[in-house]
Amino acid sequence: MLSIYENREISWLKFNHRVLEEAENLDNPLFERLRFLSIVANNLDEFYMVRVGSLHDQLLLEKPEVDNKTGMSIKEQLDAVYEKTQKHNKDRDKVFEKLSKDLCEKNVQMLRPEHLSASEKDFMKQYFDQEILPLLSPQIVDPKHPFPFLINKQTYVIVLLNQKNNRKSLGILPINRQFLKPVVMLPGKKTVKFMMLEELVLMYAQRVFRDMEIEGRVILRIIRNADLDAEEAYYDEDNDYREFMKTLIKKRLKLKPVKAEFSDEVPKGLKSILRKRLRLTAKQMFVLKSPLSYDFMPILEEKLRLKHRDAFFYLPLVPQMTPFSDNTAIMKQLLDHDIFVSYPYQSTVPVLKLLQEAAMDKKVVAIKIALYRVATESKIIAALSEAAENGKDVVVALELKARFDEENNINWSDKLEEAGCKVIYGVENYKVHSKIMVILRKDGNTTQTFTHVSSGNYNEKTSRLYTDVNLITANKEIGEDALEFFHNLQLARISQDGDYKHLVASPMGIKHKFLRLIGDEIANHFDKGHGHIVFKMNSFTDKDVLDALVDASQAGVKVDLLIRGLCCQIPGIKNVSENIRIHSIVGRFLEHSRIYYFYANGAEKIYISSADLMTRNTEKRVELACPIYDPKIKEEMKAILAIGMCDNEKAREMHEDGDYHHVKHEKPAINSQLRLYQRAYEEAKAEFPEALQEEPMDLQAMMKQVFGFDE
Repeated sequence: MLSIYENREISWLKFNHRVLEEAENLDNPLFERLRFLSIVANNLDEFYMVRVGSLHDQLLLEKPEVDNKTGMSIKEQLDAVYEKTQKHNKDRDKVFEKLSKDLCEKNVQMLRPEHLSASEKDFMKQYFDQEILPLLSPQIVDPKHPFPFLINKQTYVIVLLNQKNNRKSLGILPINRQFLKPVVMLPGKKTVKFMMLEELVLMYAQRVFRDMEIEGRVILRIIRNADLDAEEAYYDEDNDYREFMKTLIKKRLKLKPVKAEFSDEVPKGLKSILRKRLRLTAKQMFVLKSPLSYDFMPILEEKLRLKHRDAFFYLPLVPQMTPFSDNTAIMKQLLDHDIFVSYPYQSTVPVLKLLQEAAMDKKVVAIKIALYRVATESKIIAALSEAAENGKDVVVALELKARFDEENNINWSDKLEEAGCKVIYGVENYKVHSKIMVILRKDGNTTQTFTHVSSGNYNEKTSRLYTDVNLITANKEIGEDALEFFHNLQLARISQDGDYKHLVASPMGIKHKFLRLIGDEIANHFDKGHGHIVFKMNSFTDKDVLDALVDASQAGVKVDLLIRGLCCQIPGIKNVSENIRIHSIVGRFLEHSRIYYFYANGAEKIYISSADLMTRNTEKRVELACPIYDPKIKEEMKAILAIGMCDNEKAREMHEDGDYHHVKHEKPAINSQLRLYQRAYEEAKAEFPEALQEEPMDLQAMMKQVFGFDE
């Protein structure tokens, strides 16, 4: 029987394969292809740490749940993941092999021991003895010395030793990145030659274990379960929440391994010992011929940029100033019109400038903001601190459970409190994932609000890498909604559907609202025949919304989905989802914006949101969706959706078998990300770089192609 839905884990692996295709894509510069390969590896690490770790946790339950979309058991899902990971790794190795050859042709060589010349071996031996050997901390595992704790994501050289008494033991050499650089660069002006540190340690391991015979050796890296949920960790209200989170982070480091990676085929005896020690099954052990870790990337990038090898990198695309980024005060402009900013094509200046103005404005009495992830060196934090020091009432809802950013956020919470900000941690059992800021200003008897709502984080670094949409408005009622939102957070209260006039909040509120709007599209289509839904998001898993879109398709409503990552919807199935199209764009920038469009019988309702339509976002997080009212901004949103749906360079389309295929390349070529950057350039009255120009296609034609109806 043909399934109408895809399993989320399998869909995610398909997404990571689309990223791998970009590492294979010869149109991308060489180092950028290598960067995509590193993203693939890092993505897979996180997938195993979180999703596979979660599946293992569920196996411990008395009655593990089955997948509500495909009916697969936990064991079936894990077996499918392991099988697809094996194939994925083989594809990854092939891509790396080809990429290595291409780099070599450009005089960049990643050396293996067998590649070294006699003089290079002499250099490496001397470097090892002088720079590496003194910093190594070898460990022996035998009856008197227990197997040590192996750190998550750290690389180890493991050797099987035959000691003088013919007794077998293990030798372990941790590759400590804190003290040792991940690569050794060979001297040379014309050619960049380097060797992975672990390869060098493996090569000269005998110089560490001098009086023992090495029978087998391998490089090992393990991935541990990191799916430690704070809500399940028995937080005591009498304790400081930050201290509790610090303890939780330390606990995460010691969770059970879920995967072991080896640099080469493992000698049988050694493999058996490691399986037993790590308590892994054979399916959880993977051999790669490509790097296990890409920690060397920053050093190599710096080396290549120093040599002015521009051909290795994308041409720089500088975020453009918007027409609202001039010397006029942002708050004054907002009283006249809403402001729309599209990252990374446009600069963060309007948002930063608004916050900095508010920090200095004597009439501003309060600033309230929800932070999820922020940059390591954050201008946002600096402006909030300055505002508090200037006597403003600054309330920061800082999510300490932002996965893998917990330590960073804990540090920021300390600094914000030191500056006089009121730091709150949201609502029990729910992550606060909303992206919103509201500024309250008193001008005589007049109260003004300035609200910023975004699909992405307040993070200057990712704003140059992720596509996100931002609305800044002085709409009084939206401002009142924003103040009510923070009032609820400060009281640690979950928002109810009736709390807001315009904003829509999860848990549950966004799902309920969008289900009603989908139902309206179905009813309107029966009446007028013009139902249309366009969603753009990162991932899509919510079963209730999946079912609703199937109902819409069966009713004849046109459904277009732009989903970068995992997607459990399968399109094109006759009499089920034949009116659904699904595109995924994987390119230079990470597609992160969430935009939801409903035709609404010609009234066209558009929302931007912090939430994907995943069950975790719709039911288990505090999220926000905000309507767009300004006609010009509505057209901007539609342009983003139309250009994305017309992409035929970086887009893949899902077929009815659940697999993705490149969109048929027809003239003119459309790279949606470059098109949107070109629009930002034109709007800023800047000259568009010649190298980025493409054969033009009328935007109106794209808009008609996506949003027009056949009469």
